[in-house]
Formats: sequence, structure tokens, C-alpha cells
Amino acid sequence: ILVATPIGNLGDISPRAREALASADVIACEDSRHSGRLVKHLGIESPRYLVVNEHTEHDAARSVVDAIASGKRVALITDAGTPAVSDPGARLVWSVQAAGLRCVPLPGASSVTALLSATSTTKATAKPGNQGGRGVRAWGEPSALSRAWTWRRLIQAATMITGRLDRKSTRLN
Repeated sequence: ILVATPIGNLGDISPRAREALASADVIACEDSRHSGRLVKHLGIESPRYLVVNEHTEHDAARSVVDAIASGKRVALITDAGTPAVSDPGARLVWSVQAAGLRCVPLPGASSVTALLSATSTTKATAKPGNQGGRGVRAWGEPSALSRAWTWRRLIQAATMITGRLDRKSTRLN
């Protein structure tokens, strides 16, 4: 089970995610010290951890496949966010699927969706006078200008939300 974890506020974890972690025989995690804080916050006692990070993912994938094949329930979490998106887990997911086993994703609070809601690029926040809006702009639009505009709005929203601007993330190329 791929379990999305909160980015920042531990209160953002879903009841389904808590249930998945509590019922897991093994919690595969990026860092057991970091994940331990979340697991403790959820009141889960005596979890068994398997560290899956950029250094151990290749070897850990075999252990996870073996555990799932033997009937064990494995929950994969990362320090913050959704496993296999920008964190470790993609190789593990590939190995599980290549073995003919199933990966079940559990959604969580999405920072991307929250960010989009604050950019004024969605139908709900369309500009006055724009009847009905156009939905999220730029993803399907061929105009480079539209894409650049959307990325600028996303960067502005991220800066407002986080209070900082990472200059490396502002490139539009």
C-alpha cells in the first residue's frame, strides 16, 4: 500500500492512511526516525520498519516483494508526500508490479492541489467577467505564453504559502 503522508502538519493524514499503517506487518519507510514521529503521533505501537531510501531501495525491493508474496501487508511511506512521486519508491513499485503483485495507492492531502487552489487558475477562482472560467490553464494549451503565465502563478502561490522563494525553481525553460 502506497501511503501519502502529510507535508508539514501531521493532522493532515487521512483516517485510511492511519488504518493502513496500523494494520501493516511492515512499514517500509525512507527514514525510520522521521517516520517514527508520525507513527507515534498516530498511536501505533511496535511497528516493524524496513528502510527504503535512495541507497537501499534496490535491495529493499526484494524484501518487500518476498513479504507481500508470503501474505504480509506492507505499507510504503516517505518522509513527506507520496511515495514514488519525488521520493524513493518508484523502483520498489516497479519490482512489486513486475512480480505480478498489486500496489494500492492511498491518496493524501495534496500540496499540488492546495497550491493550484491559491493560483487563481481554476474555475472556482476565474477572473470576474469570465463566465464559468476555463479550468486549470496551460496544461493542455499549446501557447508557451500560457504555460509561462501558469508557472509564474504557481511560483507566486508557493512563495506566498511557504514564505520563501527558491530561485532554482523559478526557471521556465
